[in-house]
Amino acid sequence: ADTASHQRLPWDNVFHIDPAGCEDVDDIFCWRTDGEHTVFAIGIADVAAWVAPDSEADRAAAARGQTLYVEGAVVDPMLPTELSARAASLRSDGAERPVVALVYVLKDDAVVSHSWHTLLVQVQKTYTYESVMEDKETCKKLQECLQAVTGKDVGSDSHVWVEQAMVEYN
Repeated sequence: ADTASHQRLPWDNVFHIDPAGCEDVDDIFCWRTDGEHTVFAIGIADVAAWVAPDSEADRAAAARGQTLYVEGAVVDPMLPTELSARAASLRSDGAERPVVALVYVLKDDAVVSHSWHTLLVQVQKTYTYESVMEDKETCKKLQECLQAVTGKDVGSDSHVWVEQAMVEYN
């Protein structure tokens, strides 16, 4: 991957929430406490770091337009499996990978600032929608961060948290 423009930032927690067995992990959450601020990020795999503009892979992905799933399993990937489920997948396997992140600075449950960054991240934890519920501290912090950035109650359903994060990011 071309990561020359990506920066490394310190994080207290970097993780993803996906269905069990998911291999094409494309989004992550991360945060750190920085004095009286919390820095919170929603990151998406930076495919552009892996796929050159107008390359064969880029043209094929544009023609497909999406990855197709049946009951949570990939049946027609937008990108070659070598990328989507391996090299570019944001799995917690110790590898550092590029993301495009929407980064927020929060103070007292309010957004102080937000900005876009290209980052290199090492995902620390993998959660399923069910297993994340066992990590009460992570759930509480994620709810707080998402409520601050969306301005609304995000409830207690991990599916909704990921959905709200993707809506906010997009």
